[in-house]
Amino acid sequence: CEADCATCEKNACGAAGQTCEDPKTAITDAGDWVCQCAPPSTDTAIGAAVAVCSYDECLANSETCTNALQMCVDEDPVATGDWECRCPPPTTGAAMAGPVAVCERDECKDDAVCTQAGQRCVDRDVGALSLNDWGCECVAPAVTTKAGAMGPAECSNKGECAFSPIGDVCAARGQVCRDPTPDPTAGVSGDWLCECIAPAQGASSVASPAACVLDECRTDCATCEKGVCVAAEQECVDEDQHYLPPGLSSWQCRCLAPRVGTAAQKPAACTVDECELHGSTCAAAGQDCVDGDHRTLGDWTCQCHSPWDGVGKQAPASMCTHDECESFGAVCPDGQDCADGSHEDAGDWACVCKNDAAVNATGAPALCEVDECADACATCAGSTCDDAGQTCTDMDTKAASLRDWVCACPPPTSAVPAVTSAQHCFYDECDDDAVCGAAGQECVDGNWNVNGDWACRCRHPETGNATGAAAACALDECETLGKTTCEAAGQTCEDGDHMVDGDYECTCVAPRVGSATAAAAACELDECSAGPAGTGAA
Repeated sequence: CEADCATCEKNACGAAGQTCEDPKTAITDAGDWVCQCAPPSTDTAIGAAVAVCSYDECLANSETCTNALQMCVDEDPVATGDWECRCPPPTTGAAMAGPVAVCERDECKDDAVCTQAGQRCVDRDVGALSLNDWGCECVAPAVTTKAGAMGPAECSNKGECAFSPIGDVCAARGQVCRDPTPDPTAGVSGDWLCECIAPAQGASSVASPAACVLDECRTDCATCEKGVCVAAEQECVDEDQHYLPPGLSSWQCRCLAPRVGTAAQKPAACTVDECELHGSTCAAAGQDCVDGDHRTLGDWTCQCHSPWDGVGKQAPASMCTHDECESFGAVCPDGQDCADGSHEDAGDWACVCKNDAAVNATGAPALCEVDECADACATCAGSTCDDAGQTCTDMDTKAASLRDWVCACPPPTSAVPAVTSAQHCFYDECDDDAVCGAAGQECVDGNWNVNGDWACRCRHPETGNATGAAAACALDECETLGKTTCEAAGQTCEDGDHMVDGDYECTCVAPRVGSATAAAAACELDECSAGPAGTGAA
């Protein structure tokens, strides 16, 4: 919009009273400027063209009309100064761009009573407020003897037409009877005619109704076109030319080709899809035809097929551009960028490795090498393994194989390597035992997750344990050697100090007395002290 170049605006918008908008200022997006209508008008041009602005002028002027109980009509929002105040039906009248209309009501416009009686309707005052003042008049050669007030007149005729059966034949069809030889002395009979009443036209027929028609496009009458269609450069068509209702007021304005549209008793709103006429021009260039406003001629454009950008006014676009990465960028996986070298050529986009731009592939993912343990990327390990004192390994460094790095425990700990996280490592400290075994004791590591909690445990029948050192084992000799020795002699065993070997004693069972250390006792029985058996006497 600001530069001067082959594809630039060159003040086309400003000259039309519009503003210029350039949605994409990149050099690869040339020719995409548009003209935008200034308020209160609306619309935006379709690519590198002056806009066709539209504004319903009745939005600002309707009060002028409504204050006079009239309607505001703007039939062409593109044109200016053409709004008008229009009288409400059944009155007629219109005034353009300012003064209110002078409304009239011709009560004969929709006449059926007079026409069907073979008479002419006359409205003596067509003022909008003057009602019920219409009447029927006789048509020559008939003579009105009594004017009709809101109904048929009383007529007199001559010759054979004066007789009711003959005159009624014509009147019943809205025609007038004429006898070319009304003098009865002439001796001529049966030559009476039915004639059409203007504005109807048609050949008279002897002793029968005439063939009357009313082309409301070619005749001047209350219901006729009166140049409305011609003034709008349209064609008037009256497809029902019967001169009696419902054939009256049947004319239409029809748009001239290539425009289309019809309207009853008023100019048509004509439209034309210029792409039906010029679409082949765009199609031959592989582009789409767009007609932004069917009311306006010469505004069709050729546009590049979506998603390509580019517009040609009434001709193919000179250049279609498109960043193919907008369409295919998702094909490139993590660790790769999409690059489109030329927005003018199709199929030249490529996936480029982020860690080595020299490695790329056109129209497909590149075969990049990504060491997720060493590189920086969204899926990489970073310091996860190092912070846990573990070793990181990328099982497959191909770019397509991501999230497969593992943390492994350092020796002597062990565990299955964890994928994309630090592992919980285990270590049995008894694997390196030298203390307990040397003392003839058992090594026990109660929790492999804790260091320094190993212990030496005495072997059965000894008891005792110690954490991080050989245990001081204790032995109740009455459970081993003493048990065998003393019980075999029927004596009791007592080990006074479990930490001392060979200090157990065998003691005789009362009434015998005696004890011995580490051997069966020599028991004695004082029978005099014991007394007779069962008495306890001395």
